[in-house]
Amino acid sequence: DALRDIGKLAVQSQLLVKVSNGRGRYNHEPVDLHLVVNHILDEHARGFRLQGVELHRRIKPVTVIVNPELVAALIDAAIDWVGELGQRLVVSLEVKNWPTNAVLKLKTSQTVTASRPLDDGVAPPERLSWYLVAEIARAIGAVLERDQSGSETRLTVEFPRTVRTLDGVTAMEMDLGSEAW
Repeated sequence: DALRDIGKLAVQSQLLVKVSNGRGRYNHEPVDLHLVVNHILDEHARGFRLQGVELHRRIKPVTVIVNPELVAALIDAAIDWVGELGQRLVVSLEVKNWPTNAVLKLKTSQTVTASRPLDDGVAPPERLSWYLVAEIARAIGAVLERDQSGSETRLTVEFPRTVRTLDGVTAMEMDLGSEAW
């Protein structure tokens, strides 16, 4: 486990440097975000069980236009970051009404009350996973919102390039140009 963590830290560090320097040109393509989220949650499930973290999912099918490598790294880093903050993790993925953007919500909370207050007035230092989340979100144009209050932490990632579907036909398939008329 320690070697796996060190390897993951090395990969995250390299990706953070690459993304923050803006050194990459990334191709964007349709990605079934729900499949990526479920796959990454499945990868984390064993570790969550060992840590005593309850995992709850509400994942709806959503497709976004984004770089597959970066969106997977973003979701992995976000789950790493929020997964260490509580014993109950609720993950939801849906499309909001207006604008019709995909929204990934991660909410973690404590299920056991600490016998002594954990807050000594000093904010803990940010972990590498948070910086990776912020930089990748910036690189792919996703909007982040985080809220920490009491024993609950919420992270919302909004993807502006969401593929809309109407009765099984995607908006990209419907956009045939002026010749269609």
